[in-house]
Amino acid sequence: MKKHLRPLLATLCVCALLFAGFILAVNLYVQSAAVQNRIRQTLGAALGMPLEMFRATFSPWGGFRIDQIRVASDVPGASADFLRAEFLEVRCEFIPLLRGHVVLKRIALDAPHVVLQQTAGGAFHLPALARKPATSPSTPSPARPAAEVSSITLPSYDLDIRKWLLRDGNLLLLDPAGKEILRLESIRSALTAQTAPGTFSGDLAIKRAVIFNRWEATGIEASVKIDQQKVHIDKLRGDLAEGRIEGELNADGAAPGRPYNYWLRLNKGQLEKFCPPDSDLAGELTGLIHSRLEYSGSAANPATNIGHAELKISRSKITQLPILSLLSQLLRGENVGKLSIEKVEIKADIAGSQIQITPSIIEASLAKVTFAGPLDGQRNLNLKSRLSIEEALFKKLPTEMRENFSADPAMGTHDLEFSITGPLEAPHTDLLNRLIGEKLRKKFHRFLGGMNSAEDSPAPTASPKK
Repeated sequence: MKKHLRPLLATLCVCALLFAGFILAVNLYVQSAAVQNRIRQTLGAALGMPLEMFRATFSPWGGFRIDQIRVASDVPGASADFLRAEFLEVRCEFIPLLRGHVVLKRIALDAPHVVLQQTAGGAFHLPALARKPATSPSTPSPARPAAEVSSITLPSYDLDIRKWLLRDGNLLLLDPAGKEILRLESIRSALTAQTAPGTFSGDLAIKRAVIFNRWEATGIEASVKIDQQKVHIDKLRGDLAEGRIEGELNADGAAPGRPYNYWLRLNKGQLEKFCPPDSDLAGELTGLIHSRLEYSGSAANPATNIGHAELKISRSKITQLPILSLLSQLLRGENVGKLSIEKVEIKADIAGSQIQITPSIIEASLAKVTFAGPLDGQRNLNLKSRLSIEEALFKKLPTEMRENFSADPAMGTHDLEFSITGPLEAPHTDLLNRLIGEKLRKKFHRFLGGMNSAEDSPAPTASPKK
C-alpha cells in the first residue's frame, strides 16, 4: 500500500513546489521595478491623478494588493495630501484572461482618507495627472510620458468589474484658509454591478458627520446608484440634534461643468442640542427645529451655484438669558426669566460664495426681533437687527432705558437697532449694551463696584511734607 502512495505523494509534492514556485515567480515579477512602475502609471491613468504607492504584491487567494497609496494635493498652500489609503485589493478571475476578458470580482479600498480643499475661487479641486512641472528646452517633451501611460492601459481587453468595496473611509472638506467645513468619518459602501454596463448600485453608511466643527450627525445611511459618471444618492437618513435628517443628491461628472444638486431636511431637531452653548445670544433654549436646504451648482464654476435655506422653530422657550435676568431686576421684580417664542422664521439665499440672510423674524408676546444681512466666505455674520416692543412692555422699562428706543407710531411699537456679528458657530451681539445705554451702565458699574468714571473718583491729594 505504501508503495502505491509514494508516487501520489511525490506528485503532490511536485505540484505544491510548482505552485509555490509559480507564486514566487509571479511575486518577483510583480515586485520588479519596471512592473511596479507600470502598475503605478496604469492606476494613475485610470484615476486621472498622479498616484504614488509603496509596493504591489500578488496572492492567489487575495489577488493583487497595492499598499500605502498616496495622491498629493496640487492646491497651493494645501495642508494635507488629497488621498491616502492603507491598501487597494483587486481580485480577478484568471481563466477569462486567456480570452482577453478581464473580470474583476472585487475592488476593495481600505481606510482611504480624502482631503478636498477649496481654491481661492471656491472650487473643490481634484489633482490632475496632466499637471507636471515645467521643463527646460533641453529636456524631453512632457507629451512622451503621457503616451507611455496610454500604451499600458490595455485597450484591447474587455474590462468587467463586478463589485466595489469601500471600508472605513474618511472625507474632509476645507475652505481656502484651511478651516474645516465638513468631516465624514468611517464611510462604508458596497456597490454591485447591474445588468447595464457601467452601472452599479448598493448602500452607503457614514458613522459620523461633523459640520463646521460644531454640529454632529450620526448613523447616516443612503442608497447609491452609479451609471457611468452619473451619481444618484437617495433615501438618505441620519440623526442630528436628536432630530431626523433626510436628503438626496445628484451629480453628473460627464456633463460640462460637472453639475450637481441636493436637498437636505431636518425634522424635529432639539434646539438645545443644536444651538451653540457659548453664544451670548442665548443661555439656554428649548424647542423643535424644522429646516430645509436646497442647493444646485457646478463643480467647475462655483460662481454659478445657487441655493435657498429655511429654518423654523416651534414650541420655543428661552431661559437663563442674561438680558432677561437683567430685565427681571429692572422691571420692578417682574419675572421674565422665561420667554415663550411664538414664531421663528429664518431664511437665506445663496449665490456663489455669498450667503444673504433675508428679512427674518423672532416673535414673542409684546416683543419682536427682525434681522437681515450677509454671511461671508469665512462664515462671519454681519446682521443689522431691530428689537421692537409694544407699549405695555415699554412703560415698564426704566426711564434711562426708554431713552434708547425710537418710537414707530405707525406700528405702535418702540424700536432699538443693534447688530449680530462674529462666527456663525458662536455669534455675538451688542443688544445688551444698546439696551442699557450709557446712563444706566454707569449706575450698574457703581452698584457692582466696577469701573468708576473720572467724575465719581476722588481727586488724588498730595501728602503733606514733614
